[in-house]
Amino acid sequence: MCVAFLAWKAHPDYVVVLASNRDEFFWRKSEPLHVWPTSPKIVGGKDIAGGTWLGADETGRFALVTNVREGLPRRSKSDLHYRSRGLLLTDFLTTHRTARQWSLDVLAEDTRYRPFNLIFGDAHDCFYLTNRPAPRLVEITKGIHGLSNGGLDEPWPKVADGVNQFTSAVAADPGSPESALPYFDGLSDSQVADRARLPDTGVGAFLERRLSSRFVKLGVYGTRSSSLLRIARTGPVELAERRFGVGSRCTGQTNLRLPEAATRAP
Repeated sequence: MCVAFLAWKAHPDYVVVLASNRDEFFWRKSEPLHVWPTSPKIVGGKDIAGGTWLGADETGRFALVTNVREGLPRRSKSDLHYRSRGLLLTDFLTTHRTARQWSLDVLAEDTRYRPFNLIFGDAHDCFYLTNRPAPRLVEITKGIHGLSNGGLDEPWPKVADGVNQFTSAVAADPGSPESALPYFDGLSDSQVADRARLPDTGVGAFLERRLSSRFVKLGVYGTRSSSLLRIARTGPVELAERRFGVGSRCTGQTNLRLPEAATRAP
């Protein structure tokens, strides 16, 4: 269960500002944010299946994935036939096709994946792709957007409240590498929502409420990392990651910048 906030062409210096939390079981192994030895170069963490949850490349392509919450997960033998959702990101970040062309292939084989939400794009176009409740592709408009484990801009408490805080952070961002703190402050909010505001996703009232905060604390499960991706209109790709262990203790932080590239957007 995750949450993400996107400013698409809504900042004078950045084409993309994307702040997100990744929630996962603490025993599930993953690699921290690093530069992958690919061409073009990719920055992102890496999960045990070889994919990622948030990544970008030096040309300004970017992608983020969340799952869609449909009750408590149930494992079965049929799960072996599913492809990891994180591989969608590596596929996109290493393809030479445009974002729109690539998305058509995914739509044609959406049943290969468990329920997912995908935000992806380049300097010119940004899209939302999901396979729930039916496969669909939506071109994202300029502005501020929020996503958790429902649909894009679905007003779950963590999304609605987070969008308000994120909007303020974007407006106050002077466009410097040192200005990441307000974004991380917003992602660290662990206040759960009132019961009257909760969605009903089939996990029960207790879990619904415990999962309603932006920063999740649920024993062996919780927020594993907070990330901030900023892609400049003319300049570097910046990605910062804070990592957390059991008890929400910060276990490390990584800040990366890919070299400056040509102008990406007007």
